[in-house]
Amino acid sequence: AAASSSKRDFDNWLELRELWRPGMPQLKLRVFQFDRLLGRYLPRVRAHFREIGLAPDVLASQWFFTLFAYALPADWLPRVWDVVFADGWKAVMRLPPPPPPPPP
Repeated sequence: AAASSSKRDFDNWLELRELWRPGMPQLKLRVFQFDRLLGRYLPRVRAHFREIGLAPDVLASQWFFTLFAYALPADWLPRVWDVVFADGWKAVMRLPPPPPPPPP
């Protein structure tokens, strides 16, 4: 029962279910926030993405759906998740974008 309650509290805290609702309004909101922050703090990167036709949701959706598990090295995840679980989406938006994958 405690684990179930803990999971429910976690889901409510990050509103993860809302990412998957029809129309994905929370995901759209988070991607919008990411795009605005990218424009504010890394405007040249954002401009380059726009030049090559890379929409912010292509990158950010995967990061948000998996809480970076797919994009970050495994040894980084415990610290990143500690911050995310403690501070919620505000912490996610303060994280720098994950590094690009190594070339094939």
